[in-house]
Amino acid sequence: MSEPGQEPITSLYVHVPFCAHKCSYCAFYSEASSGEIINRYVGAVQRELKLVAGDLRPRTIFFGGGTPSLLNLRQWEEILKTMQRLGLTSAEEWTVECNPATVSADKARLLRSYGVNRISMGVQSLNENLLDRLGRIHSRDMVFKSFDILRAAGFDNINVDLMFAIPGQTIDIWRETLREAMALGSEHLSSYEVIYEEDTALYAQLKAGEFDVDEELACNLYEELIAHAEKSRFSPI
Repeated sequence: MSEPGQEPITSLYVHVPFCAHKCSYCAFYSEASSGEIINRYVGAVQRELKLVAGDLRPRTIFFGGGTPSLLNLRQWEEILKTMQRLGLTSAEEWTVECNPATVSADKARLLRSYGVNRISMGVQSLNENLLDRLGRIHSRDMVFKSFDILRAAGFDNINVDLMFAIPGQTIDIWRETLREAMALGSEHLSSYEVIYEEDTALYAQLKAGEFDVDEELACNLYEELIAHAEKSRFSPI
């Protein structure tokens, strides 16, 4: 508990450490999903929220991962009902990270009904070969379908995550991805260069000589990103 006179905590991050499959670039802590382990995790989150609720007045909430959208309807409902009882559902911005393969209409409506008002969708690429290279579990078609589902559920603040300098990515592939991603009409676009973290599959492939890092190409891809952003309504940060 906070000391008397201490200001309440205004930002809350909840890590959901489960994935259907570990992406080849990911160094964040996560493990394979299991119904029993996730149920235990949900119970633990509820208990911890009760312990710290008195210290919280969150203006922003972020559920990251891992893959938060992997939780099923019942598991999400248990967490959301607990947060509602504790007065933690009125944040100005409440974000949940989603993988396009784990978005459903029922889940989207449930999240929105409890006050979640922003979705960050991990798209990474709209090229099927690059999605396979990254170890993503979704297809390009799932991105467009999930985006429509989120809009239909009432989400008017959606972020799209993209990656550049992926092994095998050309500037033409990147231009097409940017064109299609920006045509979605999301409110925010996050884009970042691949980082070769130790203990990841991509790092092992790089060390094994399966591909080389082309720094000049990476710079060109970044400049292409900025050029597309400036032509659209996005302001580069």
